[in-house]
Amino acid sequence: MINLSRLKKCYNNAKALDVQLDVQTIVHSRILQELEDSRFCPQSMISFFKECDKYIVMRLGTVTYHIYYKKSLTAAGSAMIKSIQRTHALMEYCNIQKPINVHIIMAPYKRYFPTVPSEIIDTIHINGGFTTSSSNDIFIIRSEEASKVILHEVLHHCKFVHNNNWTAHQLDRLYTAFNISKSTSLYPNEAMVELWATMMHCMFIVLD
Repeated sequence: MINLSRLKKCYNNAKALDVQLDVQTIVHSRILQELEDSRFCPQSMISFFKECDKYIVMRLGTVTYHIYYKKSLTAAGSAMIKSIQRTHALMEYCNIQKPINVHIIMAPYKRYFPTVPSEIIDTIHINGGFTTSSSNDIFIIRSEEASKVILHEVLHHCKFVHNNNWTAHQLDRLYTAFNISKSTSLYPNEAMVELWATMMHCMFIVLD
């Protein structure tokens, strides 16, 4: 499980570094194609991103936050500084060597359940971000729980947490044990990553 003393050391290491801030001119085309090509990014989030007119780059070691927003960050700005320290600490703890770019769209849309009982829960209801373990980019598409979602997406780049090699037999046991319809797409790796992200998030709260 989690070695709290080691995580604390990684977190203190991150806090000892200076976070670099740089206000830049936003260029939507840099990531617009990524958002439009992803099945995990609803159209409402893309529309919000197109309206963003402010852009801040935040750097700490091998972690870079690209924050896209409208009006003002206010309290969210200080929260992002704490978040990037946690991300740096998590990467050190998990021995993630590659640089990571986290693109954060501060869309204010909340998660919600479908209002129509027959409607299937989809990305517009619950998804907060996405990444590919083979890339260096993470995309956060709503501000709600952004700090915890970032930890989740970073853990997809951690070799001892991320695992997509579930066998058909293992999946069948899960479908049967939890009475899940076979027409439902099942991604147990997401549940495992979310479990780790929740534990890490709680640990960082304790350390703060």
